[in-house]
Amino acid sequence: MIPILQKAVFFSALLFASLIYCSEHETRIAWIEMRDLKGQVIQLEPDFLYAHVALQVGEKWLHAHPKRGVEVSDLAELVKIGSIKEVWASNKEDDSYLDHVSFFVGREFDSEFSWSDEKIYCAELIAKLLSIAPSPMHFDEKFWDPWFKKYEGLPGSSPSKLYSEVQRRGYERVF
Repeated sequence: MIPILQKAVFFSALLFASLIYCSEHETRIAWIEMRDLKGQVIQLEPDFLYAHVALQVGEKWLHAHPKRGVEVSDLAELVKIGSIKEVWASNKEDDSYLDHVSFFVGREFDSEFSWSDEKIYCAELIAKLLSIAPSPMHFDEKFWDPWFKKYEGLPGSSPSKLYSEVQRRGYERVF
């Protein structure tokens, strides 16, 4: 049993080191799997299991926390939301977005997913910082309360749309 525990500790340390290290001028985005109180994966889109995203800023992570709003967290705090399942990175992204981080920190979380108000949600935050244009939103009835249908087709973003866009931009999976 001890060798298994040693391997688990080793790989946890390796994961931690790979997520902390971010070379200068490298943009990193983490996709996070969230679970409900029963341990079930929270799925918000068909064929996509990540419900949250965060952007690395130095050794910290910028994200829109559902209760605390936009914040910069250390890795230990970020993983309380869920499990980081993938990290994609690019050294080709213009890092001028870093000048605008403070503009968003402290804003309330947008539970209505509106692109045009002062509140902000995780995918919107990253899309706006990286100049990713919004696209029509879709709230699949399998995953969303019917109340969200009123936002159908309005401009916005989502973790899956960001995922597709960063791949299109040439980001590479680093974790």
